[in-house]
Amino acid sequence: MIQLFTQYKQKIMQPVLLDEITWETSRKGSPGELTFTVLGDYYLTLAHGDAVWLMDDKDKLFFGSIYTVSHGGDSKIKVTAYDQLRQLKNTDVFIYKNKRADQVIRMVADDMGLK
Repeated sequence: MIQLFTQYKQKIMQPVLLDEITWETSRKGSPGELTFTVLGDYYLTLAHGDAVWLMDDKDKLFFGSIYTVSHGGDSKIKVTAYDQLRQLKNTDVFIYKNKRADQVIRMVADDMGLK
């Protein structure tokens, strides 16, 4: 069974899905994209940067961050999220001295908020 979860601060929610879920991936350098529409209610908070993950039973299919939230009519909220590859595609410059490769990778992952 497909399940979708979102996390706003420390609050994990399982919003009511409407319509279909679209999950697109590419083999070469493009981040995975997940789009879905949920029913908005008083308790649901979705914001840019919130975590979102898609599961099939116990298998995690997608983990990423919300990038766009569009409120439509009839309490529908359309959301687009990208996986963590999007954060790695930035063009920041880092200079490290006397660091092993594993230390640099850990530092970059921490700086980018990757899990």
